Amino acid sequence: MLRWSDQLSIGLCVDRIIRARITRGLTPRVTEKDVIDVPAQQSQPLWKPALEALSEMLKRPIEARTQAFVTLSNRFVRYTMVPWHDELMKRNERLVQARHCFKQTYGEVADKWSITSVEGRYREPFLATAVDPGLIDGLRKAFGQAHIELISISPYLTSAYSRFRRVLNAQGATTYFSVVEQADIGTLCFDSKGLRNVFNQRIQEDWTQELRGTLMQSAGDGLGEGAARALCLFAPDRPQESIQGSGSTVTRLFLPAVHGFSPVSDSRISMALAGIG
Repeated sequence: MLRWSDQLSIGLCVDRIIRARITRGLTPRVTEKDVIDVPAQQSQPLWKPALEALSEMLKRPIEARTQAFVTLSNRFVRYTMVPWHDELMKRNERLVQARHCFKQTYGEVADKWSITSVEGRYREPFLATAVDPGLIDGLRKAFGQAHIELISISPYLTSAYSRFRRVLNAQGATTYFSVVEQADIGTLCFDSKGLRNVFNQRIQEDWTQELRGTLMQSAGDGLGEGAARALCLFAPDRPQESIQGSGSTVTRLFLPAVHGFSPVSDSRISMALAGIG
């Protein structure tokens, strides 16, 4: 007899845990959804209070077979572009190269980070991500103690990019893809040849102004010079503010509605579902 496993989708942020349970079957549906506030603490590392709150949450009894998918806030992640090198073809060689790129920007602390790569086109630069290994180990321990199978841990920017990749490919020419959180913006920059740059920035006051600045900086660097630029924006819990004046046409992106989830009324839990295809 076929047994479906429920999916527990978690969005882990500095100040909140976003949770959605998806009951699998012929018609998957979201059966539980909530946002749990994480008390503000002056704590290092930055992710510690959220991980502790998640560990407490996972102590609740789980009745059904469950697989977990965790999406990490961009606040917990570092990104860099890694140039192509003809002599570095093996995956482990590329990861060594990626670590070197992180060290050039962040110094020796990058030696301690857990680094992964997002494979790109042949002979083109690729995107690498870095996360504190203490966070990765802590998540594995928390779900292991709860007897929940942890399937994946993914940064928000790359999870959302995978979800909307077809839309981005359809834009053509130069495309910016931005993911807006409560206090952070992650942006991927493309030209006709593929991914060219990545920005991850804090929101100081007005997120629209911050984003305009990033797009203007990218245009000033010559990305896609002479081509029409298009911005695909995933900001599910932000109102429809205008970001005109950026020199780009703007397309707002939303997750599709499913049983138990409306992208309008349930926008606050979109982060947790972004990595579930």
